[in-house]
Amino acid sequence: MRGKTIGQILHELEIRIDESNIESGKGGVGNAIQAAFGLGLDSRSEADFPDASGPGIEMPGLELKIVPLKKGSGKWRVKERQVIGMINYNQLPREVWPSSHARTKMNRILNVFVTHEPKGEREKCIVKGASIWEPDSFIDPILEEDWSLCQSMVSEGSAHRLSERFFKTLSAARKGSGGKRDLVSYHHGSEPAMRRAFSLKVAYMNGIWECYTNRIGSLRIFEEDDPLEACRSKLEKIEGRTTAEVMAELGLPFPRSKDYAYRIVRQWLTGGKGGRRIAELDDIGIILKTVPINPSTQRTWEATSFPAIDIAELTETKTFEDHFMSEEVSAILFVPTIRESRKVPWTEVRFGKPVLWQPSDSEWRIMEEEWRMHRDILRIENGANEIPKAKETRIFHLRPKAKNNTVRDIGPWGDITRQCFWLNQDFVQSILNRKRSMSRI
Repeated sequence: MRGKTIGQILHELEIRIDESNIESGKGGVGNAIQAAFGLGLDSRSEADFPDASGPGIEMPGLELKIVPLKKGSGKWRVKERQVIGMINYNQLPREVWPSSHARTKMNRILNVFVTHEPKGEREKCIVKGASIWEPDSFIDPILEEDWSLCQSMVSEGSAHRLSERFFKTLSAARKGSGGKRDLVSYHHGSEPAMRRAFSLKVAYMNGIWECYTNRIGSLRIFEEDDPLEACRSKLEKIEGRTTAEVMAELGLPFPRSKDYAYRIVRQWLTGGKGGRRIAELDDIGIILKTVPINPSTQRTWEATSFPAIDIAELTETKTFEDHFMSEEVSAILFVPTIRESRKVPWTEVRFGKPVLWQPSDSEWRIMEEEWRMHRDILRIENGANEIPKAKETRIFHLRPKAKNNTVRDIGPWGDITRQCFWLNQDFVQSILNRKRSMSRI
């Protein structure tokens, strides 16, 4: 199938499938791929290929999953989380991890990578390839920890408090529109809870995609069992050192791009292989960010940006948890870069002590509110003219993120330069101040 469109595949295999089954929401392309494999369109509890086996395989079975890809910054990235299976709130408390429904569904997965096209053009989706994945000795304990947390909350009747931000890799993702019809009651529940499904986060799925494209088995960098501590330990070695000193030790040329500090941190952590993903951080849901600091005032020089958004996609997204931004702000490891003024040469910027931030319940609620406010404004005709300024928000705001103003996002909301969410300067400052105060206690 590789390199062919869905339409070509169905034509060559002489498969007739109702167009509505291809265009039906997110599962449409999956229906076409299932048909190409000779599978029906019905969902099943057992593996899609229950008898699939091979050398060294003790337990046969292979699950088929479609991984949609979207192009950004010149390369393909995974578009959304991978749903493993619905969470049965009544059954989950009685399960044990090795034989649980979720772990069984993840024994072995055939991931088929397919480009994403809008509804009405799904036959143009191109199959980029496929790979078989199964949990290894590194990720399995992380998945089990996430699963156990979910099981514990459900067992104590707190399924209504579940949120994707509590989980590193295997999250409890909401299913449905989030309305009253998606509320379910269960035996242990103190109150009804939203329908949810175990899902692998986008950051982890990107790692699976990169392993496939790079033809390698693993992207791991650190040998230690605790990846966060290993990362922190390595970053401690560059505290107080200049960017030039770090690059000299690595024996690499100084990066000339605007995000030079971030690139240098990545080069340092990966031993000079900065183009590689830092798998251990991604696998536990931590985003790496550099933040410039003025040592005289201890203030940040600017707000903190995130990847550019697709406004059409934002306006169509039902909940904050369904949008990629919720993963971007679930956990951030800030690495301060210290410079006395904006005119200090890039080579003389120094690194500070890293700070890990994970939002509190109240911070998460504010981000949900502000995300929803921006989405609803952009749903209005010419709403781009009404986007709030940073001073009108508490945690994050929308602002341009493009090489120049010729990169436009045009739609019912108006004609606007490509945007991204930014963490407010004062909010990032409050995070760093909080952590400094804690370190002095």
